[in-house]
Parts: sequence; structure tokens; C-alpha cells
Amino acid sequence: MSLYVVTLAEMKANLGISDAQDDTVLTRWLEGLQDRIEQALGRELLRQVGAEEILDGGERFVYVKRWPVESGTTPRVWLSTDQDWCDDNELDFDLQEFLVKWDRGKFSYGVGNYNWPGGFQNVRIVYTGGFVAAGESAGAGQSVMPEGIRRGTFIQGEFEWRNREHLGQRSINAQGASVNLAPAQLLPEVVRIIEAFKRHL
Repeated sequence: MSLYVVTLAEMKANLGISDAQDDTVLTRWLEGLQDRIEQALGRELLRQVGAEEILDGGERFVYVKRWPVESGTTPRVWLSTDQDWCDDNELDFDLQEFLVKWDRGKFSYGVGNYNWPGGFQNVRIVYTGGFVAAGESAGAGQSVMPEGIRRGTFIQGEFEWRNREHLGQRSINAQGASVNLAPAQLLPEVVRIIEAFKRHL
């Protein structure tokens, strides 16, 4: 079963659809809608155990894509200029060789005011983070999907589904030239609603 910001059943109820005739189309469309919401936010929303990212150093903070980082878990962090991730270059969480701002997915180097050592893709982070998918229960330390993201998804979804025959439609003008209308952009109202959940870079 696919996992979403909102469930297929929830979206169908929001659209007033009671039958299963369009379930396959709705499921594909829901995947695309969620992908566009995530692109606008610059982050991945759904919880993943063992998410891995390799980031550039040189900054005061590095930010992972999938946050909040799950409390009660222990992220692992390595520093290596040649991506030789081994015990010798793994930082110690217990010794506070790195710190985590759990709610923002923000990692800092040590307890002082230090930048991460400069380098290209020299910081590797493995962690558990993101929100529990719609329709699933949150366990200890886990976070449910914020209502702002869900509300924005419903608003955008209703607009797109009601106008689906026109979005991306080929149009013929008076001179016989054909153009493709652009796919739906996020509505200004939706952009405002989800703004607070954008990833910091």
C-alpha cells in the first residue's frame, strides 16, 4: 500500500467521490500532487527509517531533507573527504561531537560555535525522520502530518481535480497553431499555507 500525506479515501471524500471507478487514476494523480508539494517545500515528508544523506560541509549547520528527526533515535554521522565511511571517522553522539535540532532536522558540529569541516559531500548522516503517513498511528517519538500540509493538499487537490480536463490540455488558436497549457501550479493560497513547513538551507 502506498503512503501519502492524505489517504485516497480522504481525498475521495473531500471530492465527493463514492465509487471506485477512478481509483487508479486518482492514486497516480495523488502521487504527483504529493511530489509537487514536496518540491515546493524542498523536503521529503513521509517517515523513513535509515534515511541516508551525503551533504557538503563548510557551513555552521547542515539540514536533512526528511524532518523532524525522530526523537528517541540516535542519528549517525560520519566525516570523510574521500567518502570512506568507517568507524574511524564516525562522530560520537554521546560525546556531543554533533548536535541535532530535532524539529528542524538541523545538525551542528560539536558543542561550540564551529562550522562543519569544509568539503564536497564529506558529511554522511543516517537517521530516522519525517511524518507518519495519513491513516497510520504515530508511535513514541514520531510525528503526525501537520494539518497545514494536509489542508494545502486538499485545497490544491480539489482545484486540480475539478479542472482536470483543462490542465495540460492541448489548445488550438485561431491561426491553427497548437500550444500545451502548463500543468497546475500551486495556488497562492496553498503556497501561503505550506510556507511555514519549507526546509531551511
